[in-house]
Amino acid sequence: MYNLFLDDERLPHRVTWVNLPNGPWTVVRNYKEFCDYITKHGLPNFVTFDHDLSVEDQNKHPTTGVFKEKTGMDCAKWLVEYCMNNNRRFPEYEVHSMNVIGKMNIKSYIESFKSTIK
Repeated sequence: MYNLFLDDERLPHRVTWVNLPNGPWTVVRNYKEFCDYITKHGLPNFVTFDHDLSVEDQNKHPTTGVFKEKTGMDCAKWLVEYCMNNNRRFPEYEVHSMNVIGKMNIKSYIESFKSTIK
């Protein structure tokens, strides 16, 4: 098993404001890396989310041409769907984002999903 750290800038040892388990850590920087790594290696033992990810991880809407940044919330939604589709329990997690609203939204989304699983 592995621990997964989602953040476009920081490294796990720089996150001191939440309790994270000891490493080793696999660091992913954006939505695509997050999804690709889990798809290839399976669920992590622990995952920690940043909310605001790099502008390099943008997708252009095919109709409007507007760019939409993929966030840690998109990663959390993808992981919930992955767990549902594969009949797997959601891993232990933390949200280390400094974006207070984004952090609250990710936690609420995950906890809502977890509350439906008995």
